[in-house]
Amino acid sequence: MKVKVDGTLTDLNGIPVKESISGKLVDITFKKLFARCLTETSPQETQSLTAEIKLKRFTLAQKIVACKDEINLNPEEIKMIRVTINKAFNPLVVGMVNILLSPEEKTVS
Repeated sequence: MKVKVDGTLTDLNGIPVKESISGKLVDITFKKLFARCLTETSPQETQSLTAEIKLKRFTLAQKIVACKDEINLNPEEIKMIRVTINKAFNPLVVGMVNILLSPEEKTVS
């Protein structure tokens, strides 16, 4: 599946979500979110992850950071992103990532 990772995370009103980097407010892109969630872990999670899983997450983060605009993700990579995003972020981020990764499921019935 092709995913546009350079897109900006927005709130429910479509306003870009920002973060402070060195005192400057910048838009948060899906690329930044994905790389962050794949490479950061809680102390408990770090102990429970195998070296193989850590390497897969690192390799996927590298692939995402290196891409320009869109990236082709297979179902395993999409699942890895979903699982790590769910552990690391709030419902707004989880929901917006779900919309990006499953455009056919934009609403809940």
